[in-house]
Amino acid sequence: LLVRERTNMLEDHKAATRFAVESAWGVLDAFEKRAASGELTQDEARRQAIATLRTLRYNGQDYFWINDFGPRMVMHPAKPELEGKDLAAIKDPNGKALFVEFVSVAKSQGAGFVDYMWPRPGAEAPVAKVSYVRKFEPWGWIIGSGIYVDDVNARVLHEAGWVALIALVVVAVIGVIGIRLGRSIAARLQYAGGHAQ
Repeated sequence: LLVRERTNMLEDHKAATRFAVESAWGVLDAFEKRAASGELTQDEARRQAIATLRTLRYNGQDYFWINDFGPRMVMHPAKPELEGKDLAAIKDPNGKALFVEFVSVAKSQGAGFVDYMWPRPGAEAPVAKVSYVRKFEPWGWIIGSGIYVDDVNARVLHEAGWVALIALVVVAVIGVIGIRLGRSIAARLQYAGGHAQ
């Protein structure tokens, strides 16, 4: 039950992340269309799109980032020190060049999920994360966002506590019934044994 619950919960979170990235992609598309119509210059459209996405959050603290196909960081609200830097050499503790992987998925599939290790905002230690990335062809960008797997694990552990409590109640009820039934059967066998003797 708990394994199935974890799988379902992870899939639900992944679907929500994908929806969030698709919505953020729509923000980029809207600014690009404004630039194409002449309402904004291309540079102004990009600046406004970055400023908009930098402040967007969902599920409390989940954010979006943008890198290009270099890969070079365009915008990262949790790690602004990465902006403008080449990301090809950045690897997670397992040796995965995650930004290179984002580019590979975006080029080959247009969009997709990538799993890797990354620190939470304000933390140093990397934890398991799954991100959804999608390319934005007109500007040569890749927009992405992700979920931390330990959030899902924490919710599953919370559910495990409830399942364990219910299981204990069921075991206690079955135990009481079993003891009463056992005593009843033993008393009747004793009675029948006496008659047999």
